[in-house]
Amino acid sequence: MGSSRVIATRKCQVYLSHICSECKFPVITVVQITAEAEKTYTLSQSKAEQIADETAQNAIKREIRRIESCRRTKIGLVDTQQTRTMIELGHWYDSIITDFETPCPQCSNIEPWQVSYDLAPKISKHKISELNDDNFPIVFKDFDCADRWAKDYISRFVEELEEKRKDASQVEQAIKNSIISINQIKSYQQQLNLIPELKYCEMFNKQLREYKVKRSQLGLLNFIRKKDINLNIKVLELKLEDVNQIIKDKTNSINFDINREQNILLQNQAIAFGCTNDIVISEHKNTLIYHHKPNDIPENLLMSSHELSTNKISSHNEHDNTPLTQSSGEIAFCRKCGFKLIPDSVFCSKCGKKID
Repeated sequence: MGSSRVIATRKCQVYLSHICSECKFPVITVVQITAEAEKTYTLSQSKAEQIADETAQNAIKREIRRIESCRRTKIGLVDTQQTRTMIELGHWYDSIITDFETPCPQCSNIEPWQVSYDLAPKISKHKISELNDDNFPIVFKDFDCADRWAKDYISRFVEELEEKRKDASQVEQAIKNSIISINQIKSYQQQLNLIPELKYCEMFNKQLREYKVKRSQLGLLNFIRKKDINLNIKVLELKLEDVNQIIKDKTNSINFDINREQNILLQNQAIAFGCTNDIVISEHKNTLIYHHKPNDIPENLLMSSHELSTNKISSHNEHDNTPLTQSSGEIAFCRKCGFKLIPDSVFCSKCGKKID
């Protein structure tokens, strides 16, 4: 008699919860655990279905234990993921956790247990051995429980901030630090608009449009001119790819600085002016973050901060007339054509040769 098989697939949505190691706020990530069990049978199909179902349910429980073991083993979820496992001849199971790699919505931090061991030093800001127990995930099957856990943490956090407000010197220092953070955030936001490569990007896009117009105006038999224009278009596209990557990297770096300064401001503002009873919940993709809401900064302090910031920006703009061809660092030239290179370039802006 031949054998048949049954496959049972079970899915379970759970809520991974941890305290971000960078911004120190509670993070809840909705993840999916999928388990599949396969059982071959020769006689009783119903018995085989029961065994496959129980195996799939147990596989989900095993995945939950694996999530919570990160705290003890100091091994990331990716590195402990297992492939299909055979329990006995004709009896298999497989399970996987998905969607747990989402960065923190508040500071874009990725914990080392969210990525593979090889990538962790390049992506995560902290080593897995540096994390506290709170920075590792715990699992809630019910959202209300996860929500209550996060709000309780924020309530305790606010109590600690209120305790600091009893010290007049800490309040005074927090007021000064809040003003410093506000000005620093404005300075970073100004830097986003002053990235020098933005000018190159605009210039290259303009040249690219002009070349495409010229190409469209050529006759069908003007092969030599078309070849030259196509070469120029290709070089410009390489330049744009290079410059856009630089812009992206610099933008990401500045945005990280802005997020970091905003987190510093949140804490200092709460110590300086107290907190409301509200808890702010922000969402990004499948992840929620909870943080306290400080009282507003008095208008007179904001005005003085604005005046100080304006003076700094005006002073900065006085020195913002540097020609595009100049750079504050060492001037480099292409080894192939001798063209002056854009700072941080990967390819020459004239001939397109990759820079060693």
